[in-house]
This record gives sequence, structure tokens and C-alpha cells, in this order.
Amino acid sequence: MYCTKCGHRINENSKFCGNCGQSSDEKIISIKTESIPISKKSWPLVLTLSILTFGYYQIYWYYQVSNQVKKEVNKKYNPTLRALLLIIPLVSWFIVYYLAGDISDLQKKAKIKGIISPGFILVIAIFTKGLFYPAILQNAFNNYVTHQREDAVFSKMTWVEWLILIFAILFWGLVIIDVIMPSYGN
Repeated sequence: MYCTKCGHRINENSKFCGNCGQSSDEKIISIKTESIPISKKSWPLVLTLSILTFGYYQIYWYYQVSNQVKKEVNKKYNPTLRALLLIIPLVSWFIVYYLAGDISDLQKKAKIKGIISPGFILVIAIFTKGLFYPAILQNAFNNYVTHQREDAVFSKMTWVEWLILIFAILFWGLVIIDVIMPSYGN
């Protein structure tokens, strides 16, 4: 069952939604899994935006994926806080490990072959300075979404992603111009 007010997954015997407090007598109904919004994202896009933005895109990406995973695993944590904690180096390793663990649990529950290892993702995050783990986790989450829903399609780029891409292109354009153009004055 899912709450119609917030969409949070609840137990069928619950009298209230654990997320928003909505009464089961009022607006909590049972709906099919297909109606819960969940989307796949292109892992090459995630990788490209991560590299172009020196990893800053990962904060936005982490928030989006963490929010979807949270609804699927029915855990209580704040995706916004976790995404912002990615800025702190050692803490970010724990945050990445927990997200990888949640995605791994989803894959196990869905009986998907080739389950990701949270430890492997952590090693990738540490040794690649965090640039490649989002693409690997996105691919694993895409596999889960595809396995759960055959009609799942890739989501289009959001306006935030377009904005990030435009700023990254402008930044790299200015860097290239600065390198190519001779410096005057000195």
C-alpha cells in the first residue's frame, strides 16, 4: 500500500502513514507498483556530467537516485542531507557505501544476477576520486528498474541538468580560450 498524500510505502496493517501521518481511514489506498514514479537515467550521461563538472553534478544525481531508492527500500533518511554530506571527504565514502548497499538489496530482492558489491563501489569511489561510481550505481539501479517494470523508459534531462551542462561547457570553453589565446600585458 502507498499513501496518496506523499506516495510513501506503508504496511497494510498500518493505521497511519509513517512518513506524513495521513490516517488510513482517509486517503491511504493500495495501488500497483507501476503507478509509483520511478525512472531510469542514462549512465553515460551521468558519467559525462560528473567528469565535466569535476564531480559536482554528483550531488544532484545522488539526491535524485537516493530519493527513488528510499521509496523502494522503505527506509527513513533524508536524501537532501545525504547529498549535501557528499562534500565531506570521509563522510562521503559512508554515504556512497550506504546507497550502494540499498541498491544491492533491491537487486537481491528482485533476484537480479550480477549484483553490485557496496565494498567494490567504495573502492571505485576512493581510487577514482568519486568520478565513476555514479555511472556504475546508475547502471545497477537501471537494471533493477527494468527488471521491475518492463515499460520503464529513460527520463529526459531535467532543466537542472541542462543548466549544469551549459555551465560546464562555458567553463571549459573559457579554459580553452585562455590556453589558446596569447596573454597580453606581461
